[in-house]
Amino acid sequence: MKRNASVTLAGLTLLTFAVSLFLTSCASSPKSKLKLGETAEGEVVEAEGLAAVTPDMLGVKRAALNDAKRDAVEKVIGVLISAKTVVEKAITIQQTILSKTDGFVKDYEIVKEGTESDGIYHSRIRALVSYKQVESALKEQDIL
Repeated sequence: MKRNASVTLAGLTLLTFAVSLFLTSCASSPKSKLKLGETAEGEVVEAEGLAAVTPDMLGVKRAALNDAKRDAVEKVIGVLISAKTVVEKAITIQQTILSKTDGFVKDYEIVKEGTESDGIYHSRIRALVSYKQVESALKEQDIL
């Protein structure tokens, strides 16, 4: 009887260890599916968005995410056109392209978010931005 109890206890210990190991691996952060650099669909860039903290935290998070997406599109625009053109066409770019970033950002993942020591909410993302769609929008506006 003592032998059966010790075998059962060892089995339970082993089972507890296996379950805790499984749960630990599930709780760890998943690896990033978006790798920085060019892809067949566009370019993956890291970008950061900021928003003032208010009692409406959902709105704050949304504003910071939208700002980060705009930053990601700006980075791709900077690759496609010269800095001089960006300055000359800043208003057109702002009004027609950066106002609709969701159409250009094909996928994103939040790398880090939260209120920083500066009291501002920061949202850092990795975003897949479609070169083709940004380029097409720039051509439509006679920027490219």
